Amino acid sequence: MPRLRRSDTHIPGALAHVIIRFVDGRYLLDDDGRRLYLAMLAAALSLVDWTLLSYALMSTHIHLGLLMGEAELREWAHSMHVRFSQQINRRLRSNNAKALGHVLGDRPSSKPVCPSRTRFVLGYHHRNPIEAGVTEDASKSDWTSHPAYLGIVPPVPGLDVELGLKLAGFEDSQRGRVELHRWVQRDQVDFGGVVAEETELVPVDARVLRSIQPEDVVRVAAELTGEPEAELCGACRRGPVVEARRIALVAGLGLGFSARAMADALWRTESAVSRLLSRRHDERRVRAGAERVRQLVRRQAEGVAREVA
Repeated sequence: MPRLRRSDTHIPGALAHVIIRFVDGRYLLDDDGRRLYLAMLAAALSLVDWTLLSYALMSTHIHLGLLMGEAELREWAHSMHVRFSQQINRRLRSNNAKALGHVLGDRPSSKPVCPSRTRFVLGYHHRNPIEAGVTEDASKSDWTSHPAYLGIVPPVPGLDVELGLKLAGFEDSQRGRVELHRWVQRDQVDFGGVVAEETELVPVDARVLRSIQPEDVVRVAAELTGEPEAELCGACRRGPVVEARRIALVAGLGLGFSARAMADALWRTESAVSRLLSRRHDERRVRAGAERVRQLVRRQAEGVAREVA
């Protein structure tokens, strides 16, 4: 596969899971600091083609979900974080004249994620206060973008709730928001692996995608599991067929196809696909099967790409 453009972590159109940590894990962010950070972030994003989809502003660190644009992260985030650090130091010195030093533990880390994994990024970010023991109800915390997604508070400038709901596979309606809240509150949902340390989450080479279709993923999943393709795309509810469907769906999302595209390939609605994603039965087998399907599809697609070249 050819080298990714500009850097291994900058892929315009992909979702960036950005993490900013404070030095030594210090508790440096309070409510005033959160408002300051969101205002500075909105101002910085207004000058570039990045889009904010989610955030979690914890006391010791910050999570951001951003759709990447053409500008690289460092081109707009570095100066913003320098100014933010200066503001934090000024506030610290108002209580302690000798307070001075680093605020950020390191430069922000950024991992590219397929937009099809948006719901996992949203869930991970919006559950942070729950996991930290701050609250048992994600809607009660104003540290994340979750209340804005539920319509409890207006979105902060720059936060695109409508696009976030769409990419996460939820309707932009009261029903869709209720489904999102239930998804976030489900403590059995595994939000691990949302960053692209797993190769399945990185968008595949565009040349490869041009040579395959979501239907190819369904076909390979049927061949691998031994279940008829017609049953994967039909009304059959046998356990092995449902598992094969989930394998095809997870494999397709991992290859960068949208939930809508995989729903069409499986002859299903997006809400049905959403329910399939929420199932936890035989998760280990599904992940292993999906990885095998991805390998087979990539191998076939790369062979086609070489023939075309």
